[in-house]
Amino acid sequence: MGDQNKRVFRGKSAGRKLLVSHQVHTAQQALQQAFEPSSPRDDVLFYLPVTKAWLRQLVLALVLICHSSYRGVVELLADLFDYSMSLGNVHNIVRSAMPQARWINQQYDLSAVGIGTHDEIFQASDPVLVGVDTASTFCYLLSWEEHRDAETWGIRLLELVDRGFAPQAIVADGGSGLRAGQKLALSDVPCRGDHFHLIREFESAAGCLERRAYQAIDACEQRQHEQRRQERRGKPLHSPALRLRSARAACDPAIKLFDDVSFAAGLAPPGHTRRGWSELCSTLHAVRLRGGRTSVPRGAVPGSAPADPSVAEERPGGVSRLREGNRRKPGSAGK
Repeated sequence: MGDQNKRVFRGKSAGRKLLVSHQVHTAQQALQQAFEPSSPRDDVLFYLPVTKAWLRQLVLALVLICHSSYRGVVELLADLFDYSMSLGNVHNIVRSAMPQARWINQQYDLSAVGIGTHDEIFQASDPVLVGVDTASTFCYLLSWEEHRDAETWGIRLLELVDRGFAPQAIVADGGSGLRAGQKLALSDVPCRGDHFHLIREFESAAGCLERRAYQAIDACEQRQHEQRRQERRGKPLHSPALRLRSARAACDPAIKLFDDVSFAAGLAPPGHTRRGWSELCSTLHAVRLRGGRTSVPRGAVPGSAPADPSVAEERPGGVSRLREGNRRKPGSAGK
């Protein structure tokens, strides 16, 4: 009986030891997981059989989709794949894909093009004839040529006509070869002028008129200072007054002309009405002539109320601006 009790006790004791050992092991694992930094799992998603054909596809994708340079392709292959490829090899891969890409592009039906835009860009001083659909931005013409005369444009446009090209209108600049070529190939399609060159001409004219307006304002200031000096010295004011009157007579039309051209070109800040822009220019001119130098107050939107010279911020060392924004005084470099 005693031996049996001893065996039972020993069995229970061994079971308790196993349980305690298991709990200790579990606690140690929990502590280890709690105090050790958890490393993110880096499971393998898939394996790629990297062949020469696959590398060729990768080179074309990097150049055409990612717009990578040739040197960028070489560097990526060396860093990620430990594979050496020369610049010439990259160039040859891209050039070898051109005939197939050209054949694929020629299969597109161009009957859906409604409004086309034509222009000329240059690659290594050689002209490249370009045509883009305005609705989809699809480039249906990209031809590297030796010339950009009427005959070259006419031939390329006739090739587009064979592929169903029948636009409602063409938007282009004033290139003589471009427009003459369209008359040869698409005589019944109107050619509209683009806005870019028109706005650029307006901006150029506005810049010239702005410099002239500043020169007229400076002339008024000089005549005004001259008259004050004469007055302090007690000398006759007849001649200085005549010169000041003449300078003011030339200043007002110069400011008004700049005002008209700049507003027509869309150079006025957002939110300015036609009347407000005119009042702003006149206000800055008036404040400067009375002896202060002005800058346009931030957030001011003239037009809702008459401009008040007292609203303009006066800074003795500042630069008067006819146009809102941080702009250097025109014409100062030439003085």
